[in-house]
Amino acid sequence: MHQALGIVVGVFLSFTGVTGLAVADPASTDSATTALTPQYVAYNYSAANPTRIMACTRLDCPVNGYARPSEILIDHCYVRGDGVYGNPWWDWIEDTANGVRGFVAEYYLRWQSQADHC
Repeated sequence: MHQALGIVVGVFLSFTGVTGLAVADPASTDSATTALTPQYVAYNYSAANPTRIMACTRLDCPVNGYARPSEILIDHCYVRGDGVYGNPWWDWIEDTANGVRGFVAEYYLRWQSQADHC
């Protein structure tokens, strides 16, 4: 189900000159950060307006913020969570427009094929 994106991974990063990223570790409950290697990072877009960026992968989690279809999302990895219309996969993203980080149900992403597990 999770195949590599048909889009060249890291294209966004190469055009922006980003050489590395640090994001909150999705497996951690504290504020520790984990450096990610750019070749494993893809970009994505929200398929709904607005899409909730959640603090965890449960439907009752707090909302960190919102993403809109025009905003580029840096899509780091995926995990299993509460199913949304039959899709249990959630991606750890960062919204480049507002800096909000968190989980988005793949059902609400334009490309539902993140290859890297968190």
